[in-house]
Amino acid sequence: MLTKVVPTGSNPGGLLRYLMDEEKEFELYGGNIAGQTYGQIMAEWRAISQQNSRTDKDTKHVTMSPHISDRLTPDDWLDIGEFMVNGLGYTNNLWLIIKHKPTESQLLNNPDAPPHVHIMIHTFECENFTRINDWQDKTKAEKLTREIEQQWNLYQVTPSSEAEYSAPTTGQKRRMMREQQDFETGLRDKPPEEPTKLKLERLVVAATRDNPSIITFVARLQDQGVDVYPTIIGDEMKGLAFEYEEFRCRGSSLKNCSWRKLQEIRGVSYDKTRDLPILRTVAAGEKVQMLPEEEDSQELVSISANQIECTAMFASDINELLLLHTDRYVDSEFTALRISSDEISLRRTPNQSEILRAKRNGDAWEALPTESEMTSWEVHAMIALTENLIKELESQYWEQQQRVNIVAPIVAAVLNLEETNLSVGKHYTAEWDEECLTLWETGSKKPIMKAEWDDESRCWVENGSSLTQETTNYFQEKVLPFIRQAMQQKREREVSDRHQKSKQQELEL
Repeated sequence: MLTKVVPTGSNPGGLLRYLMDEEKEFELYGGNIAGQTYGQIMAEWRAISQQNSRTDKDTKHVTMSPHISDRLTPDDWLDIGEFMVNGLGYTNNLWLIIKHKPTESQLLNNPDAPPHVHIMIHTFECENFTRINDWQDKTKAEKLTREIEQQWNLYQVTPSSEAEYSAPTTGQKRRMMREQQDFETGLRDKPPEEPTKLKLERLVVAATRDNPSIITFVARLQDQGVDVYPTIIGDEMKGLAFEYEEFRCRGSSLKNCSWRKLQEIRGVSYDKTRDLPILRTVAAGEKVQMLPEEEDSQELVSISANQIECTAMFASDINELLLLHTDRYVDSEFTALRISSDEISLRRTPNQSEILRAKRNGDAWEALPTESEMTSWEVHAMIALTENLIKELESQYWEQQQRVNIVAPIVAAVLNLEETNLSVGKHYTAEWDEECLTLWETGSKKPIMKAEWDDESRCWVENGSSLTQETTNYFQEKVLPFIRQAMQQKREREVSDRHQKSKQQELEL
């Protein structure tokens, strides 16, 4: 099971609208909240929020997605949700759990794919109304998820602590996303590169294959352009440092690559009598002579059951990913390419070894031979990538909703001020058709904002927008002050007109 803890937010209404979207075929499984409708739930939520004016961060959002082989009843989910909420420390807080139908890509891979759930938790406890400390919620949630898998006999996902490689940091992911966007728009002439530290980590881990001796391990790294610096104190080997592409770090900075873990976890062998003299020469700056190793076979392996299963699981998702990213997608783990109109490829980003190739055969995808196969860890990483894409789309929705919250009231005010349903300006055109408020760049046919008014929540709801921060700033910094000034002038005229009318009536009397 994959669990994601979204950063604590301050827009419970927007989140609940998304969770109760009819298109998601949502079902309120339960919780400890009494309300059943949007209005009822929000009334309870706000009643708690209003008791603490020190912060508006009142909403925690957790998503839980089971493996395709897992089957859970609504009662199971309710018990799991309560276990997760209490385990995170929200023992006296409002919470609810809502089911969403499987995504289209999940259904393409497996018509019997299970639904996933969203848990919405109020961060203020219900008696003293203090906000619960959510420090390390993500770490706690992962531990709780592993316990859930065991207690409910679910598919066991490899814990991140046991993953072979470190995951990119949030900052690294954001940088790579920016560089990928620049590459796709022509602002960058090459795709984003994996952070040097992660590339170094992969080279170090790759050099530990087949449990080599420390000398073979060092020789393999030197052959790949990695400088190795042993730390020797007296007659004791104490540690290793590595340098690659002008980046240097200790082995302990890489996942399971400290001197102790290289031996205990990675399987590198060390014999003091045999290896210490050679390591002294390495410490002095000399290179180790690489012993001839058996050449890898260049022949493609036959199609295994694992390749067929992975193709069934991921080919449709990869195809959708390529449709979204103009036939090429690159992140720190995977590179996806469209070979032809009916053939796709998935490769490891660090060394570009192909791990999946598929050809469209009617409505299905057929596995083709590859030089290597997806490992268990890579299967889990690919599942996570699919889920992260869903979360990314969700995040984009909230970003657009926040911009609509700023722009839509200003646009509506312009139309009210001009007493019209259509306003054509130098930069933007706006229209209200009694159902939807639409905004275009003047001269363009593609709307950049579509928003509907929700009478129940008394706010504008995003319904297909692509507002940029630049446009949002323009309306907030340029248009809003003008509107305020014009409305003030209008009020002054109305007061003056009423005064003149009153004086006229007195004269008539």
